[in-house]
Amino acid sequence: MLTLSTTLALTLLPCLALGASFQVQVGANGGLEYNPSSITATDGDTVVFTFNPKNHTVTQTSFASPCAPLAGGFDTGFIPLPSGSTTKTYTIPSGTGTSPLWFSCAQATHCQQGMVFAINPPASNHTFDAFKANAQGPAGVATVASTAAAATNTLGSHDPATASGSVFSAASVQDGATGSVTNADVPTTTPTASVPTGGAGAGNGSGSGAGGATPTGAKTGGAVKSTAGVRDAALTVGAVFFAFNFMAFV
Repeated sequence: MLTLSTTLALTLLPCLALGASFQVQVGANGGLEYNPSSITATDGDTVVFTFNPKNHTVTQTSFASPCAPLAGGFDTGFIPLPSGSTTKTYTIPSGTGTSPLWFSCAQATHCQQGMVFAINPPASNHTFDAFKANAQGPAGVATVASTAAAATNTLGSHDPATASGSVFSAASVQDGATGSVTNADVPTTTPTASVPTGGAGAGNGSGSGAGGATPTGAKTGGAVKSTAGVRDAALTVGAVFFAFNFMAFV
């Protein structure tokens, strides 16, 4: 027969196995913060993050790099909300014990503005305040700089041989480049060379115009020779016709 204490223990066992549950508000009232900003939890406990309007994340990071995602860590991804709210639940992994876990918001510069969260932050040395100061200090700034550099390399390379952006002019893009040329890169007017209609060289075929064009008022050597040939032929026919008529009258 079961005693009262045994019965109570068996009744409470499922509750103990489920662990504790913590409620954390994300960006409540438009603020860049988690509320509460830290909790103390252990293996099997759950954290229910309630997301409020705007667009935030809960992204696991590290104390040394508070604004950089931790490889393989927990990440809710971006949760855009024009209104209302939604929740995401995180379960403390087995084996965590009282080890600290660090989180921040990956949206723009929210982390650098102090939007960070911690589970089991130590009371000394790596405290929550130190973690937040780290996010707002050089470590957070370095993360922004590296992110901006990666974006620059993605949008357009500064090496003309491998350019993939549209920041180069048509004259600077070399063979093998894949960039596109913007309207600002291409002249909108086409220079034209004026062609003289007369001038020096007319009559002897030696004149020249801008851009290699042939002046319209000048005759080439071939044209002069052709005209002289026609004239000589006409004179020859006339002379033969005159001699024929003269002999007929004699």
